[in-house]
Amino acid sequence: MILSVDQQSELEKPVTRTVYFLEMDFLSSTQYVSSAYQPLTWGGHDWIGLGAFSAVSSIQEAASTDSSPLTFTLNIAQAYLNLAVGDVEEYRGRTVKLYFCPLDESFQLVGTPQQCWRG
Repeated sequence: MILSVDQQSELEKPVTRTVYFLEMDFLSSTQYVSSAYQPLTWGGHDWIGLGAFSAVSSIQEAASTDSSPLTFTLNIAQAYLNLAVGDVEEYRGRTVKLYFCPLDESFQLVGTPQQCWRG
């Protein structure tokens, strides 16, 4: 992940604000959620603000360029509960992208979010 000069400067401040964007390619549709506490618009999509993701499993480093698996546990929302109790083919093995971006003091995106994981 290559950050812009402005993003790096923001991360070097004593207080840092960040947001993660999670793009999930379900069989029936693509879902866009973020770790923000409010909806955000970026990249032509409205990202649902779930607050902090409940959990993201540890990232395993590897010598190859292949992505290692991650498990995302989301704060439950009715839309995701319906997906979870449905057919596992709806979500299992589907593409997920995770983006990262620092925020300024006004909680605005600093530059363009950078993809930090894909699997």
